Amino acid sequence: MGRATKDIFCNQGKAWMKRAALPSADRKLLDDDLALHAELQSQIDSLEQMIVAESALSPLASRLQTLPGVGKILAPVIALEIDMIATRSGFDPRSSRMNTGLPLVPLRASSQRLGETERVDE
Repeated sequence: MGRATKDIFCNQGKAWMKRAALPSADRKLLDDDLALHAELQSQIDSLEQMIVAESALSPLASRLQTLPGVGKILAPVIALEIDMIATRSGFDPRSSRMNTGLPLVPLRASSQRLGETERVDE
């Protein structure tokens, strides 16, 4: 097993880039890129805060966040898609069933034990 690696833009990676010894032209380019990255990250953080605040008003988005892998950003996206389907096709998610080809599972089934899983390392 290899050592876990972090993104180059994690705090440690950015600190390394800030102190890396580079020729002056390269240092200027890297510093400009780091400043741009910081600005973009600030804007992303602001937008995520707005999305989280807006999705808190949606019971559907809140419920979707209880699904594994569906977090604070994906839940409102799915909720909006469901709303668009409902608006365009007359689909009512509370009383209709989508034709996904998947069997419907009662909500109580989430408490059933479905068996063991095992990790497969490649």
